[in-house]
Amino acid sequence: MQGFAYRRPLLVLVLLACSFGKASAADIRWDEWGVPHITATDASDALFGFGWAQMRAHANLELRLVARTRGITARLLGAGSRDAAVNSDIWVREMGIPALASNWLAAQTPDERTILESFAAGLNAYAAAHPQEIDPALKPVLPITPADVLARLIDLTLYTFAIDPQDLRLVTDGWQRGMAAAPARRSDAAGSNGWAIGRRRADHAASLLLINPHLPWTEQARLVEAEIHYGDVSVYGATFIGFPFIALGFNRDLGWTHTVNPMHTFYMYVLHASGSGYSWNGAARNFETREEHIQVKRAGLPAMQEKTLQVRVAVQGPVVAERGDQLLALWVPGRDAPHVTGQYWAMARAHNLTQFRQALGQEQAALFSTVYADHEGHIYYNFGGRNPVGPAGPDRARMILDGAGDRTLWTGIIPLDRLPNLSDPQAGWIQNANDPPWTATWPSPLHEADFPAGLVNRYGDFTNLRAQEVIRLLSGKRRLSLEDLIALKHQTHVELADRVLDDLVRAGRSSSDADVRAACEVLAKWDRKVDADSRGASLFITWAQLMPADGSGFLHPFDAANPLSTPQGLLDAALAEQRLGTAARRVKESEGALDAPWGQYHRLRWGESGVPANGAPDPLGMPRSTSYEADPAHKGFTANGGDSFVAAVAFGPDGVVAQGLLSYGNFTQKPLAGMKDQLSLYGGKQLRAIAVNSGSRTNWLLTESPRR
Repeated sequence: MQGFAYRRPLLVLVLLACSFGKASAADIRWDEWGVPHITATDASDALFGFGWAQMRAHANLELRLVARTRGITARLLGAGSRDAAVNSDIWVREMGIPALASNWLAAQTPDERTILESFAAGLNAYAAAHPQEIDPALKPVLPITPADVLARLIDLTLYTFAIDPQDLRLVTDGWQRGMAAAPARRSDAAGSNGWAIGRRRADHAASLLLINPHLPWTEQARLVEAEIHYGDVSVYGATFIGFPFIALGFNRDLGWTHTVNPMHTFYMYVLHASGSGYSWNGAARNFETREEHIQVKRAGLPAMQEKTLQVRVAVQGPVVAERGDQLLALWVPGRDAPHVTGQYWAMARAHNLTQFRQALGQEQAALFSTVYADHEGHIYYNFGGRNPVGPAGPDRARMILDGAGDRTLWTGIIPLDRLPNLSDPQAGWIQNANDPPWTATWPSPLHEADFPAGLVNRYGDFTNLRAQEVIRLLSGKRRLSLEDLIALKHQTHVELADRVLDDLVRAGRSSSDADVRAACEVLAKWDRKVDADSRGASLFITWAQLMPADGSGFLHPFDAANPLSTPQGLLDAALAEQRLGTAARRVKESEGALDAPWGQYHRLRWGESGVPANGAPDPLGMPRSTSYEADPAHKGFTANGGDSFVAAVAFGPDGVVAQGLLSYGNFTQKPLAGMKDQLSLYGGKQLRAIAVNSGSRTNWLLTESPRR
């Protein structure tokens, strides 16, 4: 009887599986932070589970992102504020994102196609099983296709990160005004930290890794956190919503993160009109042309409006501007790199540095530097991206090139081994904070003269103050533990204050302007930090925002020969004093006092709840990055970007230990019952334990086994 009783439930389970179709594709267990831990037997089932999990957490956001990449947002959801949806649809159609996604799909390997098809199937299966959770206006988006998944990759990496409409306007407006070169661009709102501590310096670990992207907290750039197991593959980390792989993460043996590197991510080619076409290699050539029709739903109108676009495409790309008989065509590196998904899964499956570099050597990612650490104590840095080469050696340092023929057409990319790479440096650490590769460690063995000219673009010639502060924190001989790494990451010390504040206070104390004198007394007492209780931070930051963005206000501007001590001092103390008066009056108007605690008016807010914030963006120079937008409804400023996902990881002989945070949480749909909030941890500069390889746990918020 005992033998029969043991076998009978198994027979019943088999019969049930047969009666309901295939057995479950994956087991998904959701922890108290809303992170899915997905277990399956193979990649196909694991990716089905990953699609299902992403849809449970972000169903309507997933569908909005797909609508965007098809260029149909204005038709489904309306024109948007100031025609934002219309302009988004125009951008997607002009850049040809849907067509490029179809071309990429045709180029996928069988394994890559399986991943894409399984992921899309999981997205669609969840929507079919939970139709009540789908916004009726978004239901026409379904089903999501593998081409939609690729379009999402293309839209974010090539046409948001590499170039976006704002970048395009900056260049084309300057060109139409007769500027010979594109203006430099600097962004104070975004960036990233990537740190690796090797065996020379790591305490109680073989190596340490800090994963810390700084991104806008918007739908486009929002991250999702997950753990995926299948076969002998086990990877944990974060990726952008709608991506079918972990973009930043770690497995049992190694981990990696990315920073946006200061490379040339797009180029413009000047064409000369010839009849209805353009001159190419001494003869006339016709444009490829297409007509795009954008439908727009407007409130109060019974019928759709339609906007027609005439798109002209040259050899290099779409025509984006005209000036007399000249035209400007856009070329974006990475359009010819369809195997991004395959590369990232190869990175996730790697077990050592050799295998990881082989995966990275596919060079399918259009941009990004990589910082790496592993269980053997190795650390590694690569200045990546698709850096182009050409037959006639076009000037890589220029953004606007002659487009008269194939003599100046980029035809390939610089191989990985010819880019700046760094393994196990003498200092025992690696960092990147969106600075050039020459300060990835210090002292640095990387020298610009040893690499192809023009790798670093015009707005990346400056080792920013955030990088300089990180180098200062990591330098020395003391060994660093995981707890040390976390404490350093949360530092809010303002490096810029050390460079200019004494000069500013000295000049302002003798001012005839009472507001300036009062401001100087506040700044003299300020702790030079941006913690919630810091008094004077708002005043200094408001003043810093009035300084010239090109660095011309410093007595000693940035000098590449002295990358850790410049810029320094104030060139014009009287002008700096005037700006301090302006800053003081602005702060008094917005905050009522010059010395209000930072967290009183700068908040972390989700819905109506809020907690005091800490941190601020570049150019102040601090590892803790938080950016803000004015929030009139709450009479202050609300965080809208900065530290997005943080993972501090220790690799050792006994496995992996990690702490982390996904600042805004892992759900945009209705959260799971009992799910914990993470913004309060952000406000307290805390991380949470990351549950890796947690098969023995029993306290899951939800366990599910979706069927295909």
